[in-house]
Amino acid sequence: MTVHELRKKGYKVRVIHVREDVYKLLKEYVEESYSYRYFLTYLGKSATGGKTVVEISTPDDQNVFGISHCHPKENYNKKEGVKYALEKALQEISHV
Repeated sequence: MTVHELRKKGYKVRVIHVREDVYKLLKEYVEESYSYRYFLTYLGKSATGGKTVVEISTPDDQNVFGISHCHPKENYNKKEGVKYALEKALQEISHV
């Protein structure tokens, strides 16, 4: 079953994608104090890792969640993340 099919049947489906922020620690030498100054620089979102959360609200007001984690060394794949998170959420519906 897909997100679209669930929505057509009256279920509310919310999909959230989370990707990690990437920062780089930089070091700068300060001559006046003969020491180093450290600061973080934001580089953007990581292309690897991440997670997808699918929340399903059933017509009888039950809420279930499914979470899919991507391996930190794998590229983030939105379509696969939704697929696996949706499977986990649907298993929770069958247990309720």
